[in-house]
Amino acid sequence: MDNRIGLHVNYFRGTPYEYDMFAAARCISSAGGSVIEMMPAHLFHYTHDDRLRLRDLLAQLDMELIVGAGRTPETNASSPDPAVREASFDASVRIMSLLAELGCHKWDGLIHAAWPESPDGVLTPEKKEEILARSAAEMRRILPIAEELDIDLCFELVNRFEHYLLNTVDEGVSFCRRFDSPRAKLLIDVFHMNIEEDGLPAAISAAADSGFLRHVHICEANRSMPGTVPTHLDWNGIFDALVRAGYKDSIVLEPFVVGGAEFSNVSAIWRDQTHGGGFDWMLKAVETGISFAKSGLAAAEARVNK
Repeated sequence: MDNRIGLHVNYFRGTPYEYDMFAAARCISSAGGSVIEMMPAHLFHYTHDDRLRLRDLLAQLDMELIVGAGRTPETNASSPDPAVREASFDASVRIMSLLAELGCHKWDGLIHAAWPESPDGVLTPEKKEEILARSAAEMRRILPIAEELDIDLCFELVNRFEHYLLNTVDEGVSFCRRFDSPRAKLLIDVFHMNIEEDGLPAAISAAADSGFLRHVHICEANRSMPGTVPTHLDWNGIFDALVRAGYKDSIVLEPFVVGGAEFSNVSAIWRDQTHGGGFDWMLKAVETGISFAKSGLAAAEARVNK
């Protein structure tokens, strides 16, 4: 198994590790993970010197850093307001400079739009294309910078309840084909795909076959940590599809289980999903989830390659 497996630190929102990336990194590493994904806010929270200390710690742990973040309404790349789109460009430059400082080569999320967001009025095909065209124009402004800094922009496909532009693999592939850039890539997420795709294995294969797939998020259908709850997801089919496609890149667990925290409102977690175990349960569940992904991939390799 060549994939690096890790965790998105938004899992720790509402816990003592919410803004302690040093502790989060050590937790992920001790659980057998080798990827940490965080938002720019986590990094801007630190001084320049502390960010360099974090970079050194990740190097010691042999841990890949990925930065994942969508846009705010004030930095919406698809906004009809030119001033907002200019703010989007400025934010992109700042974020990519931060990634370059830390040796990070992946920026994922709703880079192309604000999150979460619903359309203003009825979304006709013509209106949707108009918004997509505005977003694509802004991506063309920042992709040359990404190329210069060796950063892949992984556009995330999310479900219809969070956004409306790119929900499916087909839509994501079509969006990437608007650009003549090797840095235009896709992030697929099992949670969102379970809502939007007709079948997960076929959609995963389509993403991989397009050549744009660069990053994968996984969690249970209700945002729980894989391996900790009964499941109706076809995990064998999911892992088999990744193995058959020859996908060797990062896979990051992105469960949300904490209710009653500020981030819970955005992620729509309205109850405790730690089964009453709280933070201690969450720490143990990191190892459970990483082991689940590793064993799932290993079993898939055995099935596919027999």
